Amino acid sequence: MPAIGVIDDRSDVRQTISRRISRYLRQHATWTCEDSAPLERLDYYPSWLTEHEIVVLVLDERLREQVEEGAQPVTYDGHDVVDFIRARLPTFPIFVVTGWDDDEALSERFGAVEDVVNREGFARGAKGYTDRFVRAGTRFWEENQKELEELGRIARKVALGDASEEDLKEARSLQQKMELAFVVDELYDRASWLDQMEASLAELETIRQRLSENRVKGQGDGVEEDTEGSVE
Repeated sequence: MPAIGVIDDRSDVRQTISRRISRYLRQHATWTCEDSAPLERLDYYPSWLTEHEIVVLVLDERLREQVEEGAQPVTYDGHDVVDFIRARLPTFPIFVVTGWDDDEALSERFGAVEDVVNREGFARGAKGYTDRFVRAGTRFWEENQKELEELGRIARKVALGDASEEDLKEARSLQQKMELAFVVDELYDRASWLDQMEASLAELETIRQRLSENRVKGQGDGVEEDTEGSVE
């Protein structure tokens, strides 16, 4: 199921944009909208796009103005996301909705995105813009539908740790066919890192339990000796 992705550091703005898009997606029955705060690292975007079957990205330019509770501040802006994705997915549709539509860095990259939209203009014409997002995403989706669905299926298996070597070979073949430079290898690397982290945590927990058992045993031995001494 194709989706529109919304990235903004301010949750109130992000959710407002997402709600407006979702409202006008009702006439496009198979479409959904996914929103997120800026991801911790640029190389997390490929897996996020793939796992959620996102075929259009709507993002803000200033992504470092607000940090959500429990999150880490990011070190990049919207145009960095554009550069990162464009280097790997040249035809992927990207729109920028921002209050800083005259930003110099963004203006230099105007040709790399479908449009730069002033936030107030988007609010006034949300229906028309949503239709534009869907048209752009539909073109991308129709060109790559079968491959995207299969990559999404494999990506979810990788994220769950269930992907086989055959799955990975198939995904790499799809990547070459679609001229993608990122999806499965980065997903696999991330999944491997998570597996290693979980294994390390499990090992630490085992060590902690052993230390705890030895401490209890040592305390027990001491009590017995003290008791024997007092009886004598």
